[in-house]
Amino acid sequence: SAAYTFQLRFGAKYHWRVRARHGADTTQWSAVWNFSTLASLVLLSPSNGATNTSLNPQLDWVGIGGITGYQYRFSPNADFVNASLLNTTASQTNLINLLYGTNYFWQVRACHGADTSDWSPARTFTTLYQISSAPLLLSPANSALNVPFTGTSLQWSAVATATFYEYLIDDEQTFTSPISGTETGTTASASDLMPSTTYYWKVRAGNGSGFSAWSEVRSFNTGAATETAESMQQEPLRIYPNPSDGLIQLSLGGKPLMEKGTGGVYSFDGKQVHEFQTGPSSSQIDLNHLPKGMYLIRIRIGNEEFSRKIVLQ
Repeated sequence: SAAYTFQLRFGAKYHWRVRARHGADTTQWSAVWNFSTLASLVLLSPSNGATNTSLNPQLDWVGIGGITGYQYRFSPNADFVNASLLNTTASQTNLINLLYGTNYFWQVRACHGADTSDWSPARTFTTLYQISSAPLLLSPANSALNVPFTGTSLQWSAVATATFYEYLIDDEQTFTSPISGTETGTTASASDLMPSTTYYWKVRAGNGSGFSAWSEVRSFNTGAATETAESMQQEPLRIYPNPSDGLIQLSLGGKPLMEKGTGGVYSFDGKQVHEFQTGPSSSQIDLNHLPKGMYLIRIRIGNEEFSRKIVLQ
């Protein structure tokens, strides 16, 4: 028997046959067999989705023969944007000085003089956190109902070695566009909320070196926006509708706002986000360009100033 090796291409199907020869004759060809070469490598460790991984982990994969080496890459980004392309001749390598509490993606491919394999399917792992314990959420209670949409505070437990806490609040469980902030203590004011809305929130601890994992996610539901006759008398400036989808009308003392004046819409950090004029030709104000949330409307007519909260939803 005899054996021959070739630098075949990766991920290809080959057909082969053999015949024997001597000086006087040649046999017929043998039956045709076929085989397929591997298209990509198999990763071994860290296991996919591994957590609490060392900051200096070893990457390991199934080695193969007949190649000149391997290329590997790793990145916090799933698309490997700006990831360095590294080389090795061994079927494992060590990474060093990774970041705390970071999710990494990695993959490997093989190469020889004639071809390069596909990248292996990417795997992920998350490095250990610098702060080992996440905060415990205390208040509002999970799934609490009729939580005030103004004046509500979020509360959580303290974590050793933490110097600050980061919190996220969103009306979507994926936290796509959250209200966020940092506090040095264990409470935060959640005043910029909408009525009759389910909110999700979570907290993590931090210091100058890194973060903890995020806490569990809790939810609560805010109460409805209602106004009493007493509050209407105390606040002569009226906004209709409130909550609003964006188009509003103002009235003063129960009558349409016909007097000329100036007005502004302010976020709850004090920043003016819209300016308008009042008067007979300005009975309707369009706030559709503003993000949903709670704002303060102020108007000045002569020497008098009036203000009122509005919720855009």
